[in-house]
Amino acid sequence: MGIPAILFVFFPAELNILIIKRLRNKDLHNLSRCSKLCYLVCFPRRFDTSTITLTDESIRLFQDGGLCEQYRTAIRSIQFDKPIAGKVLRPLGTDQEISEVITQLRIWTDALNLFPRVQELYVSYKIPPVLENNVYTAAMSAIAAQPFYKDLQCLEFQVNKDAETSDPQRYEDIFTLLLPEDQYFLGEKISDNEVDALIRAKVPELSSLTTARISVDGICTPLISSKTTSWKGSTFYYIPLTRAPNLEDLRVETLTVSSKPRPNGPKPNTLKNYKERLYSDPGHPHCFTSLTKLQYTADGIPSKNEIDALPETFPNLEVLEISQLESSRREDGSDISLEDDRDGMHRYDGIGKLKHLVDVTMPWPAYEDAGSLDPRYLSGWIYRWIRDGARNLDVVAFEGTRYVMERRDEIRVICEVGAAEVEVDLRGDTTVSRYEDVVPEDYY
Repeated sequence: MGIPAILFVFFPAELNILIIKRLRNKDLHNLSRCSKLCYLVCFPRRFDTSTITLTDESIRLFQDGGLCEQYRTAIRSIQFDKPIAGKVLRPLGTDQEISEVITQLRIWTDALNLFPRVQELYVSYKIPPVLENNVYTAAMSAIAAQPFYKDLQCLEFQVNKDAETSDPQRYEDIFTLLLPEDQYFLGEKISDNEVDALIRAKVPELSSLTTARISVDGICTPLISSKTTSWKGSTFYYIPLTRAPNLEDLRVETLTVSSKPRPNGPKPNTLKNYKERLYSDPGHPHCFTSLTKLQYTADGIPSKNEIDALPETFPNLEVLEISQLESSRREDGSDISLEDDRDGMHRYDGIGKLKHLVDVTMPWPAYEDAGSLDPRYLSGWIYRWIRDGARNLDVVAFEGTRYVMERRDEIRVICEVGAAEVEVDLRGDTTVSRYEDVVPEDYY
């Protein structure tokens, strides 16, 4: 037995607790490796503020008879893979056979019942698109059956979908390769027409949920409009959130640019179908009245319809951040000057209906090839928002890209409402006057 372990034996329990409480996480980790006694003493403190990553080894530790069985109730946060800088690194499925992915998902979701007091859950996996409906239904059903479900405060799903090849996989072909227990876990193929109603029937209320993040390739926009991405469905990711009456913070990201070109004209029935899929009563869409912060990474500049829908769906927003994928496809008509584009000039008018809004970040409104943008238009937009009711505005930011000297530069304009100062952040050629979105004549 090493010296640290001997000290813990002879010190009073109260003194040991005081010592442990004052140690940094790094020191706790080092001390826990000195002996079995030190590991047991340090373990509860390490997991008061840390996240446990589900692996075969960690599951064995917490199973009946495992070394850490008595500390199951100390776990507050579980992740399926380790996040880094707000992203999940190496989602389950990377460099794995799909059968292994399904087996691992089944084992990990089964292991969740070992931890009755979890408050944060981070789920990530990578699958072929043909499995999307069944995998999410199976995972969410397993989560909903856990003892901690109604105590969840934070829920995150990151789903990477392998792009379809010229010879796309069929669900039935993958299903036959799975183990019998994995086949039972996934079940028969769930069609796009069935998945929304099935999720709605399986998911009870998330009464404690305050924070949610959905990162899915090509997910439908949370802004109800006629604009959708190339992936079919994906409205079902939002359905559990309609059962979260205390949700305050929502972050939605599409991880990749749409692989198919956008249609030239809107489909007239898209909005109707979108609402019918998402809401049990399409005539009265769900209103996220508790939500105060929305972050959305869009594939393209949001349309006027999307922005106009914000006050109806998220009436009490205080913070709104809409950003654009750097590599996202530019829409048709991108060579039209913003000053000549009537819808473009009024694209963000719906912001003015958000009466509680304090902090807003929007994509740079001009398309790459749309010509220069007179900065007076930006200040004019802000004045219109205030006139229309957004009188609590404090900071407004426009950020995106512009072309300067045949290269793309990032641009960010921050306006402090009510103040004379405007902070301009130009990366690249900063000699161009203020925050005009200038395209040199010789660019074309």
